[in-house]
Amino acid sequence: MGLFTSKFHDYGNDPDNEIRIAVVGRTGSGISQLIHDITGIYKHGVASGISLRPFTQEITEVTTPSTLPSLPDVGKVVFIDTPGFDFSRGNSEQDMFMRLSQWVKRRYGSKVRLTGIIYMHNIWAEELIRRPPLLTSNALQDICGPDWREKIVFVNSHWSEEVQENGDEREEHLKGSYWSFMLSKGSKMTRYEAPERQDKAVEILRHILNEPEPHQETRIAQSQLIHDATGTYEHGLISGDGLRPFTTEITAINTTLEGFPHSGKVVLIDTPGFDFMQGNTEHDRFSELAEWAKQQYGPKARLDGIIYMHNIWNEELIHRSALLTSEALENLCGVGWRRKVIFVNSHWSEKVREDR
Repeated sequence: MGLFTSKFHDYGNDPDNEIRIAVVGRTGSGISQLIHDITGIYKHGVASGISLRPFTQEITEVTTPSTLPSLPDVGKVVFIDTPGFDFSRGNSEQDMFMRLSQWVKRRYGSKVRLTGIIYMHNIWAEELIRRPPLLTSNALQDICGPDWREKIVFVNSHWSEEVQENGDEREEHLKGSYWSFMLSKGSKMTRYEAPERQDKAVEILRHILNEPEPHQETRIAQSQLIHDATGTYEHGLISGDGLRPFTTEITAINTTLEGFPHSGKVVLIDTPGFDFMQGNTEHDRFSELAEWAKQQYGPKARLDGIIYMHNIWNEELIHRSALLTSEALENLCGVGWRRKVIFVNSHWSEKVREDR
């Protein structure tokens, strides 16, 4: 078993690979303010100053003038500023989703997919607290693709107003009600607590782009694979043709890989293999790894990914039932953990037989 992350961007399906992010939400939830905080742009109908109140009247593009200093690897970003919806006036989030979908198709064509959507919400507003869970949206699926839920970040704003003292409770309620199904399908929820601070606004953008925090190390893991990636034999890594048991303890290996983000700094986590014959399974190893990671990095740290190594000629997994869930891996990697796992078949050169 092993852990891996790499920087792979698929920012839309159009030829110029432009990053396009729509920002939606209820009227006055801070849509335009967030765009201003990220871009520093006041034109194109984006409100100036701290303006967490209604402003935008039409769907409008706002393009960053150049690469954002805090996201040097990303390049220009096109934000789609949208008018807020208002339940009290008879229009809902679904109405806005449909309007946005129609606008995107007219503007970019029917085959273009948005990179993501930021859904703004005033934490003190009552409507979504009382609404049933958001389950589906054909409009958002049309403009974001079949994995549209994973491309949406739900952002609670207006924290500084502190209308009541139960903001945390309201946020938890949303996680268990209106946004519960979305979270279970890979969506995210975060806060917009500091208007007019670009660094805080960009943190929200990172959720869409899957960009790690600055200076964050990339954490990976297994022995022969790690050696091939790093050229390192130390820390218990076997030298030579090491496609045989070697590692006996979980070990973190710091290295630098050319071409990786954050100056190429990577932490690889080498793990002992599990062995069904000796009574331990992949789930036993997942649990051991989760416990080790909590002790090493703290309970809130998340691994960037997992490489699950498998000898193509072994029989055990061929006969096992489908791997459906792992609480340990979800704790390690977050709710979208399945997207962070790569299953790698090895030992092909041995060619034991022809049937794999």
